[in-house]
Amino acid sequence: MVVGPEGDFYLRPSAAPLLLVAGGSGLAPILALLEEALAAGAQRSVTLLFGAREERDLYALDEISALAAQWRASFHFVPVLSGATSDSNWQGARGLVTELIPKFLENGPHAYLCGPPVMIDSAVLMLRGSALPCDHIYADRFTPHHYPLAATA
Repeated sequence: MVVGPEGDFYLRPSAAPLLLVAGGSGLAPILALLEEALAAGAQRSVTLLFGAREERDLYALDEISALAAQWRASFHFVPVLSGATSDSNWQGARGLVTELIPKFLENGPHAYLCGPPVMIDSAVLMLRGSALPCDHIYADRFTPHHYPLAATA
């Protein structure tokens, strides 16, 4: 069975800061969300966490820089590599992208997650455990099944 997009991954109106977490090709919907928000004049602060395995897997860096330069509020981009070896030249964050989430929760953000199911599951558990309200967590999970975020853990 093939299921088409359900159209429920969009930016909800709010003044809350944005915590955007993307894994791999999950960056594309996050960038689309940011581009639409920029065109609409959004002025919410943004933290964009982008997880990839290796530095060569990071993409759209110029597009992210252009968005950050035009953004009307603070814009913090954090690429995170899960497969960077200790002998690599990578100077940025290492580990799983979800491990950085707790550092960016203090201002009560709305979290938008897009990527592989394992990443989404881990991020949702972490966000729920941090007392972020379920109605402030939105996800585009790479699976044909509906993923109810409001269910109790």
